[in-house]
Amino acid sequence: MTDSSVLLIEGTKKHEQLLRQGEEMYICRYEPGQSGKPKELKDPRDVRNEESGVSMITEISPRERQFVTRSPYISQKHAVLKLTARGKFVVKDLGSANGTWLRLPAHQDVELPDNFALLLAKDLVVQRRTPLWQTTPEIGSFGTATDFAAYIHSQLYDYVVSARVVGTDSPEVLRENNLCTKLPLLAQPGSRENAYLVVTWRLSTFDMALERWLQACVFLFNSGPPADHPPLRDEMPWEYVAASPERKHVLKLAQCVARTGGTVLLYGPSGAGKEVLARDLHQHSSRAKKPFIAVNCAALPADLIEAELFGTKRGAFTNAVDRIGLFERAKDGTLFLDEIGELPINLQAKLLRALDQKVFRPVGDVEERQVRARIIAATNRHLEQMVQAGTFRADLRFRLVAVQLELPSLRSSDVAALVPHLCNSLETDGFPALPRGDGADPQPACGASPVAGQCPRAALRPGALSDLPRSEKLD
Repeated sequence: MTDSSVLLIEGTKKHEQLLRQGEEMYICRYEPGQSGKPKELKDPRDVRNEESGVSMITEISPRERQFVTRSPYISQKHAVLKLTARGKFVVKDLGSANGTWLRLPAHQDVELPDNFALLLAKDLVVQRRTPLWQTTPEIGSFGTATDFAAYIHSQLYDYVVSARVVGTDSPEVLRENNLCTKLPLLAQPGSRENAYLVVTWRLSTFDMALERWLQACVFLFNSGPPADHPPLRDEMPWEYVAASPERKHVLKLAQCVARTGGTVLLYGPSGAGKEVLARDLHQHSSRAKKPFIAVNCAALPADLIEAELFGTKRGAFTNAVDRIGLFERAKDGTLFLDEIGELPINLQAKLLRALDQKVFRPVGDVEERQVRARIIAATNRHLEQMVQAGTFRADLRFRLVAVQLELPSLRSSDVAALVPHLCNSLETDGFPALPRGDGADPQPACGASPVAGQCPRAALRPGALSDLPRSEKLD
């Protein structure tokens, strides 16, 4: 069976729902005191926005969903959207008081095109994500940036005026234009210089799926060609938890880029799972049997961080001895630089040279050495603001954000998927099995335990992922 997702845009709030063939979703207004309030959707495919206030997607029956809102522009019985057995969406106006927004005859099925944006009310738009936005090009498909820009233009022909490659020093990069999206392109083997992809839209877009697809394509282009050798541990499960659509999207891109050797920047709030994903990228690459070394740049003293990263030569300073740094210790493996935004600005140029030229020089040495490790960096800092403040180099930011994965915070569905894993970890650490809520014997899987019910609340705050094990133990 074919699934298809629709995006409901209610003012500035967005809700995404996956429907299967034969399923329906009713659009209606909630009124205080209305009877027969449907149960909240517990299906793992529920991806409603937890921050959306009173608006929510609920379940009426296994084949019916309901989008409930307090919008004054929505009637109590407004409209129904259905995915047919042929994979087509059909809409029916249920005799809404505001039916002029639909401009459809009441109580008649109207088949929608494959790609649609339906104005159901003054403040509610329903969009369909077409198969284009669910697919991305293969890594290494394009020889040059010009070929890549031509592909983008051909795929987005109905939406864009042009897709062009310009130099990093082009005046167009600095020119403000609300109809342009500018994304960094790294130099590929067939070219010498970095550049920007400038996409000029026909109209201002509000299509999140389209924007996300474009960023994913650029991410994969910048990742570079796949490694000569296939991943060693493709059969291993990924530890990064992804039950919500946003985190599933990140995981899909990570699975594509794992088999390359390119630098990756993981950007997201504390507790989003950045180090977990970094380890996954290492474990599912051809470097899996080599070292994975993690270092927190914020935890190293400013006067020692250069020696720690790049090593020292005997005599470089008082009491200096020959010592290899983390770049060499991670040879043929992965070096994870956490909190990269805390790196002193005087060392950022040296890191940039290591990323671009693949060479570095230990403190006090005159000879350069080759970088043989893959670099994965992470931060929760806004690097563009740091560039404007003069605390982060613009060229290093360009190099890092070109291959950036933005990790969202945990949703309740992510926490629900994480709880059984945490419970098993607690048992491995010697903690007793958590009891079920009905007083039965302890079970290894604790999804029904009182503790499991408290974990989602703990996850909706900063530091959620790292705090979950502690919250289970304390509770």
